[in-house]
Amino acid sequence: MKPDKLRNLLQSVDTRLSRAEKSLVDIDGRSGQTNDVVKMLADLRAETRRQISKVDSLRPVHVSAIEKQALQLRYVAASRLSAFGPNTPISGPLQAISDDTIGISNLLSGLMIGMNQLEPEEVLESLPGQKPAAFQFGFEGERLVIVDQPLRARERDREIAIAALEAATEKGVYVVEQLAVSNCSPRLKDAFRSLQDKLEARANIIQVGMYNQTCGRVFARGCRGTVVHAF
Repeated sequence: MKPDKLRNLLQSVDTRLSRAEKSLVDIDGRSGQTNDVVKMLADLRAETRRQISKVDSLRPVHVSAIEKQALQLRYVAASRLSAFGPNTPISGPLQAISDDTIGISNLLSGLMIGMNQLEPEEVLESLPGQKPAAFQFGFEGERLVIVDQPLRARERDREIAIAALEAATEKGVYVVEQLAVSNCSPRLKDAFRSLQDKLEARANIIQVGMYNQTCGRVFARGCRGTVVHAF
């Protein structure tokens, strides 16, 4: 779950706590009969707001701590409600606090679930430079099998490969022309001429590689000391 969504859930918790705190203080006034409940509300709000400020580093242990405080608040509010009785002015806010803590627990449970889930774009972000593999399935008799699929280059990769081939072919024309007027071995001239033919014919890359290796071997065997006028 994205940080913005986690933050919204925590802010909903804070809103409930703020409403409960205000209603209790307004009725209790200065009598101090529910100071312990008010303090627990303030502490819970402080912890919630602290986690809101650093939601990017929020962990399940932090949510569990907030949930534990909310549960303790519910028990204390229920205890005070029992002590004051149901027909006193303060019983309404205490009952509301008890009810709100149930809603808060539900929000925190949803937050906990959300922290353990990844959205589609988060999956892609966590796999930089990778793509999910695509599989096609078929049947062989009664067996389900994976059908081999040819590797398809992306259009951008194809454009780069074509540009590289054109550059190599153009450079090859120049090399062959310069070798023709040099004092190189006829074998070396023939090897480069054959390689150039394969490049211009858009031959299979394996064939181009083989002819390129041939040029390298011919050069290594006897042409290192040859003077090439073009260079």
